[in-house]
Amino acid sequence: SKYTSCDELPDAGSERDINTHLVTWGDREESDFASAAEEFSLALKMIDAADLESRARILSNRALAWEGAGRWDDALGDYDAALAAACVGCTHVVACFGAQRISKIGDILGLGAPELNDVTHPAAVNFRGVARLATAAAKAGTVRRLVRVTGMSVGYHPADPIAVLLNAVLSMTIKWQLRGERAVRACGVPYTVVRPG
Repeated sequence: SKYTSCDELPDAGSERDINTHLVTWGDREESDFASAAEEFSLALKMIDAADLESRARILSNRALAWEGAGRWDDALGDYDAALAAACVGCTHVVACFGAQRISKIGDILGLGAPELNDVTHPAAVNFRGVARLATAAAKAGTVRRLVRVTGMSVGYHPADPIAVLLNAVLSMTIKWQLRGERAVRACGVPYTVVRPG
């Protein structure tokens, strides 16, 4: 390895973060991403097991590298581990993220199952991502309140013109937001759902 200590590794807070790598490595081989994942694996061995913040950061960076290498199961495992590490000791978790994916022609035609294969799809972000976070919060054992911020439109009737328009333009976002809210309600942690609008 070219690194001898954790301090020398790419830092999520620096200009060399893994998101930058994903952009600048876009034309590189999968083996480059696998090599980066191995460097993050080395970092995990170097940090104190009690340093949960660093552990969560490194795991999430390694997960992004696994994505670049096409190793989706490894990436999902690291995301779950990063969420678990991030939730340990927390008393409150706020989930205010959401997908901003514009519908594509393939969505309308039912091609390619984007709800299963596109990590930017609301099914991946607003539902599965929220469900994974809710599970991590429940397993932490310390979380007293899970807050999910969605939007006012989630409460609209499916036939409401605004709901129809938003679902058509934003990849069925309301449907997946509602499923994410249900995952929060089912996780066993006291929750609050906020629907601003």
